[in-house]
Amino acid sequence: MKTTGFQLSLVDLKRTEGATKDFSFSAGMEQTLEVGLVSVPVGRQITVHGQLQSVGEGVLVTGEFHTEVDAQCSRCLKQTNSPVEARIEELYIYSDKAEGYDQQDVLFIHQEMVDLDQPIRDGLILEQPLIPLCDPDCLGLCQHCGLEMNSQPTHTHDDDIDSRWLSLGQWGKMS
Repeated sequence: MKTTGFQLSLVDLKRTEGATKDFSFSAGMEQTLEVGLVSVPVGRQITVHGQLQSVGEGVLVTGEFHTEVDAQCSRCLKQTNSPVEARIEELYIYSDKAEGYDQQDVLFIHQEMVDLDQPIRDGLILEQPLIPLCDPDCLGLCQHCGLEMNSQPTHTHDDDIDSRWLSLGQWGKMS
């Protein structure tokens, strides 16, 4: 089975209903995907494996993929990597069988090829960590000075004195 990027050739399936073909490949991202504190850079390898199944109006693609996303910890702002795994289950329609389908919601087969780029991008967006953390026990940054608390967990500051009481602190020093 020939692949280019995230495209798979359907030539071996020959539009024979019920025919199946397994696939497995790795390809790099052609455009950076950034959502919030998470990104997948250009060239990041994504491993994909699954099965193509010929159905009446097209080809059903089922499978899964995995990769790593770059993330910035939401507590301490340190760069970190997180593994991401997601499933793909998409029906690709032959253009001559497109009647009755909403053109915006359908993935089409072009020149006997299916392109998995959009389902993979969608899966990456849905499976990314909502609040990325470098460690579940990350202490974050000091709210007073911005020091990373993971490197100095005992770091403290004197308590701030409420400005309304400052003159009272001077009272004992008067004489």
